[in-house]
Amino acid sequence: MDEAEKNALIAKAKRLEERLLYVKAAAVYAGLGMEENEAASYEKGGDFGKAAQLYEKLGKKEDAERCRRKRDEASTGQTWQDVQAEFQQDRGNPY
Repeated sequence: MDEAEKNALIAKAKRLEERLLYVKAAAVYAGLGMEENEAASYEKGGDFGKAAQLYEKLGKKEDAERCRRKRDEASTGQTWQDVQAEFQQDRGNPY
């Protein structure tokens, strides 16, 4: 890949980030081998597990730990089915 192609892909990733499409931007950064940008995009997109793995690989222990904490805080233990059933019950539907 030449420099112009690389710059075009970086610009694409930045546009995706501007549109809050962080996971898609992370995929572009992954293709470019820009793991630090990839990790940051995963973190912004809420995929804290992937971000933590990448930060760990990069030797960024504090960033990895921060992402693991965010992941653990975000985990409620509820499944989508649990949330949907709770919603139905709140609306008076027993199913």
